[in-house]
Amino acid sequence: PENGEISTYESMLLDSWDGNPSTQKGFDWEIEKLRRNFAGLRQLEDGTWDKRDTIFDVLVNKAEFSSATVRRLDEPPKPV
Repeated sequence: PENGEISTYESMLLDSWDGNPSTQKGFDWEIEKLRRNFAGLRQLEDGTWDKRDTIFDVLVNKAEFSSATVRRLDEPPKPV
């Protein structure tokens, strides 16, 4: 592919792989599996991809974000 067509070529491959698992073969697919694996994804038995748990997940607060608890950057912290 030409330089301007690279993103189109890549998106075509991604669409074909995600839409039809029988096309998931060849060198490009092996590279894509490695890329997804390093991105923290794992392939499930049914062929779908899921985010793999990491040791860093404990550092992330998964509570809902509320604008009521947000303070302005120039506002000093409130005493406890």
